[in-house]
Amino acid sequence: MSPGPRRAVRGAALAVVAAVAGLTATALARPAFTMYDEGVYYFQAVLFARGEVPYRDFFCPQPPGVLLVGALSERIGAGLTGVRAVSWLCGLVLLAQTYRLTGRLTNEGGPSVAAVLVAVTVVFAYQSIQGATNMPAAALETAACLLVVGGGRNGFVAAGLVLAAATVFRLPAVVATPGLVLLGLFAHGRSGFWPRAAWLLGALGIACAAIHLTLAAAVPGYFDNVFGFQTARVRTDWADRGGQVWELLSEPVALLGLPAALGLAVFGGGVVRGVAVHALVTTAAVTVAGNALSVMYYLPVLPLLAACAARALVRAARPRPWALAAVIGAVAVVRGPWVATVVLAQVGPDDEHAACVAILRTVPGAVVLTSDGRIAVLAGKRVVPGYYATDPNALHLVAPERFHAWFAAALPRADTVVVTPQLMMWMSPANAAAVRTGGKPVLFDTEGTRAAFVTTYGPVP
Repeated sequence: MSPGPRRAVRGAALAVVAAVAGLTATALARPAFTMYDEGVYYFQAVLFARGEVPYRDFFCPQPPGVLLVGALSERIGAGLTGVRAVSWLCGLVLLAQTYRLTGRLTNEGGPSVAAVLVAVTVVFAYQSIQGATNMPAAALETAACLLVVGGGRNGFVAAGLVLAAATVFRLPAVVATPGLVLLGLFAHGRSGFWPRAAWLLGALGIACAAIHLTLAAAVPGYFDNVFGFQTARVRTDWADRGGQVWELLSEPVALLGLPAALGLAVFGGGVVRGVAVHALVTTAAVTVAGNALSVMYYLPVLPLLAACAARALVRAARPRPWALAAVIGAVAVVRGPWVATVVLAQVGPDDEHAACVAILRTVPGAVVLTSDGRIAVLAGKRVVPGYYATDPNALHLVAPERFHAWFAAALPRADTVVVTPQLMMWMSPANAAAVRTGGKPVLFDTEGTRAAFVTTYGPVP
């Protein structure tokens, strides 16, 4: 590619990435309630910072990575904004990793195209502004991929250690292991494959055992919380999983990347084939592994799919070098408005939520029964005591009837109830009747929630 088209491609890509980074940065300090998981993790981190022990004093279904980040952020006064900032920075790292990985497959503008394909993905933009587990884990998984591509014994050992570090945020990060092993096979050949695989798997196994067995020994409830919950929760059916897969396929990075990966896995060679196989195997593993599936779980495969798509686009555009800049512009025009809509929906001040918190501050009593700990934090209150109090959704996912029994036992310990859409969805009619007739102050996060509750269960005195 001549200097003119190369500068155009890089300039267009830099403009798109900078626009997405700037847009998402505006959402970091938002006060609005958004992702449920973010509220759970942050409230648990606040309790941790105050001296309570996760897995013993309160239920926590994830390893401690996000709690450590949240507790540190709370201690230094950065609050939830600090946790979100870590995800935002990990998002920038993921884009840089995408650029570097794609550079091993192709050049001539391909790395710039790949970075744009990831940046304008809704799940990437959304996870960049959530204080959750997915973005840090994705950056670590991609780092392991780059280490395997680099090769050498030290690279494979380091890849195993880095993947083990990813499990400190999300245990399902281990589903990348088969793809990484196959990447090592195709990228570096059969000669020396078994020693390389042993270095990777050995480092991963030893590090995971050291991390998670130490946690289980230090806090006996750790194994039951993290491993027990993930195996006990109800498995979602394929109708629900199909919806998540369809959401992934609506993104240009998957629409272009999956066919490209399939073609490169068959006709490519070396690192190119390895990355393609890793992309296909890991996407399939994410789809079928575990009892639940969310489009968020595909975040670590986006760089792989983007690299494959970029390789195919570069080859197709060689007779027309300016076409890559046109591809970047077209993707930005098609997906940019939707990404902006999703991000701005988080940024916009929510007057109803703010009013709910303001009223809650004036209500007597310090204990709240709700589905989102941030409501309690913002109002200077605490959620109801009890093992599952900080993540009632986890109990509902294990068995709705157990949640209904827990709710009935927890309600008398609350001074106030704040009904959210999630809490209303999880309640049984008996739970709702107890809320209506219990004589406790009942608030609603929005008037829409109040109207839905009244329509379903009747008015609240």
